Parts: sequence; structure tokens; C-alpha cells
Amino acid sequence: MRTCLARGRLHLLVLATALALVAPADALRAQRPEIDVTRFTHELGLVVAEARKAHLAVGDAVTGSAMQPALLQRLGINGMHRGARVVIARVAPDHVTVEVDELLPAPQRAAVKLRVGDDGTLQLP
Repeated sequence: MRTCLARGRLHLLVLATALALVAPADALRAQRPEIDVTRFTHELGLVVAEARKAHLAVGDAVTGSAMQPALLQRLGINGMHRGARVVIARVAPDHVTVEVDELLPAPQRAAVKLRVGDDGTLQLP
């Protein structure tokens, strides 16, 4: 009789622990703001060959070309020219990295880390 009660308590403890571990992950997933790829690339003056996903999830990246390099200056990325390669990567739920590089007229590279706001907008830290 005691072993049945102990076994039942053990099963209940394992179930409660599993639920406690799963619940925070679901809560974080629900609170994560979405980043609209089309809107963000348009704001930065980028041309993307094909946006496979409408929203940028953690671990995803989008590569494009800068068509309006003046728009990148708002982020502090200066001196780039039309056609520079731009990679946008979501490295954390609340951070995005924008990397720009070009080979001509001279090799150069710049990167900036942006914070994702609660409404999905990107902000300088």
C-alpha cells in the first residue's frame, strides 16, 4: 500500500515538474514580438531576393542588397554604397544584428545590434 502511494506521489511530482518546465517556454513564445521582414527591409531600403518567411524568428536571417544606403545611416552605418550586402539576423528574442559589407570601391564592413521593442519595432540600444 505504501509503495503504491509513494509511486503515485512520484508520478505526480514528475508530471508537475514537466508542466513547470514547459509552461515558461510557451509563455516566452507567446510574448515574443514579431518582426515583419517586408516592413523592416523597406524601412532600410533593402531589396531581398525572396523573403521565405513573413516574420523573423530567433535564429533566422535574411540577406539582401542596399538600394538606398542613406537609410542605413540612421543606424550609424556610414560610407556604404548601393549594392552592399546586408544580413539581418535575429540573434535573440529581443535583439537583431544588421551587418553590412561591400568589396568595391574598397572592402569595408559594419555591424550594429538593435533591440526589438514590445511592438516589434527595432530600436538602437
